[in-house]
Amino acid sequence: MTDLKEMMQSRANNQNDSNDSDMSAMDNAPANAPANTGILQSASMSETLTALGETLGQWKQYDSQLPIADIKGTRIAKALYKMNTKTNTIAGINSYARIPTKHLTIETVIEQADKLAPYVLDYLQGIENLMLKEQHKNGQLNIFTDGLSINRLINKLDESSENSRLSKVDIEAWFDASISEPLTMLFADKMGIDELSDESLLIKLEKKINAYKAKFASLAAPKPFIKEPDCIALISVIEKCELDENTRSLLGSRFITKLTDMHKDNDDILEAL
Repeated sequence: MTDLKEMMQSRANNQNDSNDSDMSAMDNAPANAPANTGILQSASMSETLTALGETLGQWKQYDSQLPIADIKGTRIAKALYKMNTKTNTIAGINSYARIPTKHLTIETVIEQADKLAPYVLDYLQGIENLMLKEQHKNGQLNIFTDGLSINRLINKLDESSENSRLSKVDIEAWFDASISEPLTMLFADKMGIDELSDESLLIKLEKKINAYKAKFASLAAPKPFIKEPDCIALISVIEKCELDENTRSLLGSRFITKLTDMHKDNDDILEAL
């Protein structure tokens, strides 16, 4: 399979990404994805950090054009400063540092839910106040109290969160780093493709991978709409390509949550009809 991976990578480097978003590519993939042999997936965190010359917690000068590797179990903290136009000075040097995430995960937040709940409630009430103020500013004379809901607040947070403003480039970079290779191996195995296979089969395989990539990239839209079968297919891809939930990439986990919610919304619409 190594030769096939090199062949597919060469094809990817020599051709533009296909815009084919035909979701017929999303048929059932095999149950288990082979381990990604890339350094970020195959090596331990310490080995990966060493190979990249990085140290946890060390501040480095930040450059928006700088490629920063996505290492499972870590995230990037940024200290960014704006120029004071009046004094023509800046409070600090734009910097970033890589920190571990094991202390702050969905699981650790749930474990501390009772302690966090009062702070979360205060925060959400503040968000709701801002939403209502905006309605008042726009001339609304009364609050439609029956329309108040926790889901409206969640949607507002999802729309306004800086971390939710993922660009198509961000999503495609995540796909290339975490999904493309294992997904290629999954379909190659299912289709019986190897390095000696006919060119037409390799083209068909490439179109399937590009279809997934395009569909994931569509999540960058302000209000993406993905059909229920496609939501299920995309969730399945993440679960099969990033098998270990404990080391799953941050974006992978976020997309599973987002796609699951979209799937539920579709179910609600059907029930309402």
